[in-house]
Amino acid sequence: MKSEIIGPFEVLGSPISPGVGAIVLTQGYFLQLTNLKNTPVTIDIEYASTPAFQKSVGTVALTCDIIIGNGIPPTLAQINATVAAFLVPPVGFKNQTIPAHTTWLFGVQYFLTNTATPPVNMAEARGVVTLKAPAGSHFMALATTRQAFFNYTAANALLDVADSAYSVPLVGGPELKL
Repeated sequence: MKSEIIGPFEVLGSPISPGVGAIVLTQGYFLQLTNLKNTPVTIDIEYASTPAFQKSVGTVALTCDIIIGNGIPPTLAQINATVAAFLVPPVGFKNQTIPAHTTWLFGVQYFLTNTATPPVNMAEARGVVTLKAPAGSHFMALATTRQAFFNYTAANALLDVADSAYSVPLVGGPELKL
């Protein structure tokens, strides 16, 4: 298999201000890959991070999912299995076969498991994403960061939510030929 560095990532589940009016940020990294070949391609997507990904910290939990090209979202059981497999070293999505001319979306994010009270713990991972695929593989790639900001009242009620999504630079550009 050949390796190609995709680019940096940052995944967060973190309070960004203490006390009354606490603001909490959840941020995920999503990699969309389109297999441009006429045959299925089996890949690995590895995440080298510091600090290491954690399954959960207090009320912040890791969620990893794969949205395949059939339009059906993964079930909770599939997401839980994907998280467990993701955390086994080397960390990432391993042995995934993308059919010919199909687009898959790989998501990694920290979610709040209890939105009734602001979390006091933080979970974060930053690093580099690498794609491993057989020689001759050909993909189009799009990496995005998605964020949600939560603001709590003095009574710990969720006051409002703001969110954003934006693409992040890819080291070799959107076309990947391995």
